[in-house]
Amino acid sequence: MYILYDFVFLVFAIIYLPYLFLTKRYHSRLIERLGVFSRHFFRNLRGKQLIWLHAVSVGEVMAASSFIKDFKKNFPGHKLIISTVTKTGNQAADSIKGENDALIYFPLDLSFIVRRLLDKIEVKLFIIMETELWPNIVTELSKKGIPIVLMNGRLSERSFKAYGRVMFLLKNAFNKINLFCMQTTGDADRLKRLGIAEDKIKVTGNMKYDVAQVSLTPEEKARLRLSLGLDEDKKMLIAGSTHHGEDEIIVKAYVKLLKEFPSLRLLLAPRHVGRTPDIEEMVLQYSLKSQRFAFLGKGFNEVEVIILNVMGKLRDLYAVSDIVLMGGSLLPRYGGHNLLEPAAFKKPILFGPHMSNFKDMAGEFLARGAAAQAKNGEDIEELCKELITSPLKADKMGEAAFGIIEKNRGATLKNFQNIIDILVD
Repeated sequence: MYILYDFVFLVFAIIYLPYLFLTKRYHSRLIERLGVFSRHFFRNLRGKQLIWLHAVSVGEVMAASSFIKDFKKNFPGHKLIISTVTKTGNQAADSIKGENDALIYFPLDLSFIVRRLLDKIEVKLFIIMETELWPNIVTELSKKGIPIVLMNGRLSERSFKAYGRVMFLLKNAFNKINLFCMQTTGDADRLKRLGIAEDKIKVTGNMKYDVAQVSLTPEEKARLRLSLGLDEDKKMLIAGSTHHGEDEIIVKAYVKLLKEFPSLRLLLAPRHVGRTPDIEEMVLQYSLKSQRFAFLGKGFNEVEVIILNVMGKLRDLYAVSDIVLMGGSLLPRYGGHNLLEPAAFKKPILFGPHMSNFKDMAGEFLARGAAAQAKNGEDIEELCKELITSPLKADKMGEAAFGIIEKNRGATLKNFQNIIDILVD
């Protein structure tokens, strides 16, 4: 079965590498994905007690940030290997790792690549963030008797159905994982329905609640508002992590809002900044002036729409918003995005009808009056009107959102204790 998996994955890799060159996404360190590392890398790991933590991208890395700090403080004799798949995830990990920790790109899950790497390093524990399951590395780790923990596990309905279709291929790998620390009872139940033994599953909460925090001082917030051309009379609607097809729905609603609230500004933050030219063209069709965030301070007073075309700034920008509309939720194919960053700033949050990737979180926010659901552009318009004309309601919604964060903190500590139990066993 794994020979077939290797063959399919190898064909994919052969096709994918030219794609990286053609799209200019290739960089020198991608050779690590082929299991090629420097002698210096192996020399620095020799004789060390190694804990390998894999986090695919920025979200998973940041969720693990508090855990990494706690681990380094309590286990100074151990060394971390942190692996990521994306470049942005690698950059995020580089900013939080310890000076002596190793940072790599996760090797392709081909048996001969992962086997060769594991033969050269002595890993004491392997931690997977969320649900990044790779059968070959799990199998090779298990052969060597290395414990495997899935931490901050999440299994949406969509993922559950996808895994269900190929579970006959993956069940053996799933069963080799020693412990599943899941975010919610819903995630745990779906995992049980896939056939995972109940005694391997624990519900420990969502670590992202522990890292959701305010990152700007009041002075920094005031300066950011001024740099965006937001004086005391202007309000800002931020549409965060939008996907193709959503921006126009939002802009149509904004055009109608602008007639009644001419001081309202819109900031569009596409999930993929490469879409910026297309968004600019679309905005122009509605006779609106737009400007890229990269040109900060250059005429923002004269534009209605700001397009966030740089990475790593959205969280801070939530601090200066008056209303946040979460992207990825207006159309069915995306499944929504995390609500915790705007909630940490006590902002009123709107999202669409498609939050399947964050079903439990969205349900709690709605139940506690911490967010409102907009089914379409007309709902966006009406809900924004309501929040602009009722500041008290907007404040109450923001406070409720922050209250949810406070209520759900503590997952990192629970997961840390589970890791200790495995390490000292």
